[in-house]
Amino acid sequence: MKNKNILGHLQIVVSSSLFGLMPLITKMAYSYGATPITVAFCRCFYATIILAVMLPFMKKNIFSIERKQIVPMLKIAIPFGLIPVALFIAYTYLDSGMATILFYTHPIFVMVLSILMYHTFPSKKQILCMILCLAGIVLLNAIQGEIKVVGIAVAILAGFIYSVYVIACDQKGIDEIDPTVLSFWINLFASIAVGIIGIATGQLMIVTEPMGQLSMFVLALLVSVIAVLLFQHGVLVTGGLKASLLSTFEPLTSLFIGVIVFHELLTVRQWIGIIFVLVSVILLVIPVGAKKES
Repeated sequence: MKNKNILGHLQIVVSSSLFGLMPLITKMAYSYGATPITVAFCRCFYATIILAVMLPFMKKNIFSIERKQIVPMLKIAIPFGLIPVALFIAYTYLDSGMATILFYTHPIFVMVLSILMYHTFPSKKQILCMILCLAGIVLLNAIQGEIKVVGIAVAILAGFIYSVYVIACDQKGIDEIDPTVLSFWINLFASIAVGIIGIATGQLMIVTEPMGQLSMFVLALLVSVIAVLLFQHGVLVTGGLKASLLSTFEPLTSLFIGVIVFHELLTVRQWIGIIFVLVSVILLVIPVGAKKES
């Protein structure tokens, strides 16, 4: 059980690290003419194709789901597809630092939803970790540019949608569906939802450059297939709130990618933010007072 718990925490951290690669790969796609909606759609669409090819080799039946499991899957798929759309819209109104800070309020929403829906109250340690995480995220991201009310609302909405996704991944009965089959249907439903939004708004564009298509394919493989599968496995072990807090590891990856690839320099403020986030993750993973709880 202890090894399973450690593995669950590790899966969330690795998943978050892969999600942290998203800004780098997304920028590559943008440079070849892709729009935010196009990237969001192709990410889900290519993941659906990859999983459709993988499943027969894994000897798993795509249609091995029951009718009663369709609604729980839609509860995951719809927010999964809307998260990048809402976040990319927020980036058009706000500086990325401000949008990121507001998006990472999602642990608060997860905590509130857990209390309202499941009467699950956070421990003192989890509340401390939440404060450290939020303080770390604020320190990591510098706020620049004009602050617009619409951007603030959409960024917070993106955080709320993410919290709904986390809670949905932890809902009863989801663990009965094979994670790979579940991921296929989630990406399929999400690509349909994002595709409809893209066509309705005129933002779904065809990228003709091969490198643009390749970057979106790599994004789908790393984020929508591998990272999502790891997250779905991990959240069933750790629970929604812990998973949400551990996912704050994501901006650390983005930050270090900036240092390694773009030779960006980290300020003292950012180093303090990194320490805050790492301390919160370590506190969550180490079973302090496990004896007492048992």
